[in-house]
Amino acid sequence: MTYEYTPDSSGLSGELYVSAAGEDLPSYFLFGTEIEPPPNSEQTFLANWWFTGPEGRLKQSTLFPVISFGSADVSLYTSNVSLLGKLIGGNTDGNFSILSVRGVYPAATMIVSLKHQN
Repeated sequence: MTYEYTPDSSGLSGELYVSAAGEDLPSYFLFGTEIEPPPNSEQTFLANWWFTGPEGRLKQSTLFPVISFGSADVSLYTSNVSLLGKLIGGNTDGNFSILSVRGVYPAATMIVSLKHQN
């Protein structure tokens, strides 16, 4: 995964570029403008991700004691014949205006666990 955030000259917003691909995952990327979070907008946030594979069920759990989100004008791009492309109905989806994909935080802890399949 590649994650780049380049602030503009004002320091109030910037360009976000995120790309991901894998052995069995066709590439996709996000690109657009992210606005810095408003002052005093910190909150607690728990993010959980799961993956089930041949070794079992993997869980990644990240607790952000303090995180802030700004607004976004970001679009998702992918192949229209990939599973993701079929889910969004084409090559792009620009409906990320209410979902900031960039959180600002001082520190967080990720716990990774694997529950082996029987």
